[in-house]
This record gives sequence, structure tokens and C-alpha cells, in this order.
Amino acid sequence: MIRLTPHPFKWVHLVSNIGALALYGRLGFIRAKQLHHYYLDGMDAFWLKLLFPRPQTMIIPKKSNRGPPRVSVGPANS
Repeated sequence: MIRLTPHPFKWVHLVSNIGALALYGRLGFIRAKQLHHYYLDGMDAFWLKLLFPRPQTMIIPKKSNRGPPRVSVGPANS
């Protein structure tokens, strides 16, 4: 059984751009961390993350080295 988990989508945005931060907040982004002096002019940024729900566990069958399954055709034994 293999459990598949997606990585969060990450985005960095300027702290002072309140309109854009509000938009990303409505889209489901969370402010994960504040990055001090991130930009060359010394401005700070927020590291935004969009988390995805964990998918259901998928069962992936393993390959068999024995070849295809055998099917017998003929009269049934009583």
C-alpha cells in the first residue's frame, strides 16, 4: 500500500501589499512565516502556503513474477 501526500503550494508576497494578501487569504493561503529583509530594498515578505486535503489512500497492486493467471476450461468435477 502506498500513501500519496501532496506538497503544499508555496508563494512569497510583499508584506505591505494588503490587497493582494487579502485576496490570497480568501483563496485559502495561510501566512506561514515572515521573511525579514527578503527583497533587495530591505522590505519584508510573507511566505504563504496553500494546503491541499490529504487524498484517500490508494492501493496499487504489485506486479507478479509468475506470469498471467491460469484459467482452466473443461467439465467441472462434481
